[in-house]
Formats: sequence, structure tokens, C-alpha cells
Amino acid sequence: MPDGTPSPDDVLRSQVTKPITEGEPQVPKQTVRPFQPYMEGGRPNPLTEGGKSPQISPFDLSQGQVPAAGPTFNTIQEQAKAAHATLGDIATQLKTPKLKLKQSTKYLLKNKLSSAKGHIKSASDKLGAPAAQEQEIPKGSGALQKFLGLITDGQNQLDATQQQIADIAAKGQDMRPADMLLVQIKLSKAQQELQYSSMLLGKAIDDLKQLMGIQL
Repeated sequence: MPDGTPSPDDVLRSQVTKPITEGEPQVPKQTVRPFQPYMEGGRPNPLTEGGKSPQISPFDLSQGQVPAAGPTFNTIQEQAKAAHATLGDIATQLKTPKLKLKQSTKYLLKNKLSSAKGHIKSASDKLGAPAAQEQEIPKGSGALQKFLGLITDGQNQLDATQQQIADIAAKGQDMRPADMLLVQIKLSKAQQELQYSSMLLGKAIDDLKQLMGIQL
């Protein structure tokens, strides 16, 4: 046009892509990525990709997302040792001088220690350990003496349990995974009951210290 303004035909011709001559570098094409992975958190789910097994990353390891291994004779042996040690701690607490327990505390201790003893016996039976001889508590004994009797019974049964585990391992025998898991659960429940009992006694001892104003 005379005034220098380009005509519509000139604009269209200027937008036509020129053919690439030989030797001229080509602009790489962009790869179109599916939109769905971005909607699902930024990366595809490895569990749904052609049956591939998911790979464990260092981040997964640090977050504890690896399935835990099943119980072994060694882990069960360690559980039995821990329960035995906790029973010893409770016995020491019960022998605190001038210790007096509230009726509610006595009731809870009796239930918890009896429950722990039952779980230990169940685990021991599943392993095939012999039953330990129970303590004979004289008639008229106080609550503390009865508690100490329950503790001794539990420790004796744990001794039989640990010996049975050692014998099984020495003979190269094995147990069904379901039975091993049951033993693990029973010992874990026993330990929980014992830890609660120790906590109750610890509270009673703290109250006694405050009342007497002395360090035991």
C-alpha cells in the first residue's frame, strides 16, 4: 500500500514457515507428556506399570516403609529376656521400704501381673516348653508377697521359655510362621502389662518420697 501499511496478503505470506534447507539445524520437537501423571501427584504409580515390582528408594528406607521381617528365634529370645528384666525391676520396686499401695493400685497390679503371667504361659506352651512350678503363697500373706509370687512364677516360666528356644535352635528345628508370630504377640502383650505395672509402682514410690520428704 502507498502509506507503508502491509496488506493482509503480505501478513499471511510473512507467517508461512520457510522450508528447512539442507544442513540447517532443526528445532527439536517437544515431547507431549500425558496429563494424568500430574493429576496423580507428579509421577506414575510403579504398582500399575505393567506388573513391575516397585523399587525401594532411600527415602522409603528412611521413612520405614519397608515391610518388617517376621519373628525369629533370636528376636523371641530377646523379648523373653526383656520381660524377665522388667519383672526383676518390678520386684525391686515392690521391696521399697515403707511402700504402701492404695486399694485401687493393688487391684490394677493384681490384674496386670496375672495377665502378664498368662501371656507368658501361652507363649511358652506354643513353644512346647515345660510348665514351671508355681510358688506356694502362705495363707494370710499380704498383697506385696502375692505380687512377688506372681513375679517369680513369671520369671521361672520365662527361664523355661528361653531354654526351650535354645534347644529348638540347637537341634535345627523350625516352627510355622503363624506359631512364631503368636509367640511374638503374646510376649509383646506380657511386656506391655509389665511396663504398666512398673509405671504404677513408680507413681506410688514418688508419692511416698513426697510424703516422707526423703530420698529412698
